[in-house]
Amino acid sequence: MTKLVIEDKCYTSVTREVNPDDDFDQGCTHTDVYVNSINIANRWHNLVSSFDVNPGDKIYLVYVTYTTGSTFGSASGNVVYVDVFKDSDEAYALEKEINQAYDNFKNPKPKKKGKQQEYDYWLDYINDGKLKKVYTGPWTGYFETLDNTHVESFVVGEEDDD
Repeated sequence: MTKLVIEDKCYTSVTREVNPDDDFDQGCTHTDVYVNSINIANRWHNLVSSFDVNPGDKIYLVYVTYTTGSTFGSASGNVVYVDVFKDSDEAYALEKEINQAYDNFKNPKPKKKGKQQEYDYWLDYINDGKLKKVYTGPWTGYFETLDNTHVESFVVGEEDDD
């Protein structure tokens, strides 16, 4: 396991201004997220791999962008870094699983489990030959929308000490 820092740039724009005459209005924003690099973390980290990673290794990052909000406004371009992979096939399989789980959330099809009905909102996926299971994430909510799933490859670098 290796602690990683994902370096990104985010640019946020206002898509609808707050109405000053409405105390509840929150306006709307959109954020564009650009992932620049993945480095070994020397100090803080925002993702831990399930396998050993060294500088120079090629890995695949799976991340999600989604919209959240309320009756009074919305914010798109929120990002969740889900996992990294050595194998591109495993990364693309998780991307497919995320989209299927989101579809299950928006269009629930109950499955029987004993006397209860259970909805499948969990991601079951393989990473480095090991089964992982996680809840689908913050993009599954009443006001939330999955905007995109992404798979991008990166060559891992060392984090600067600055």
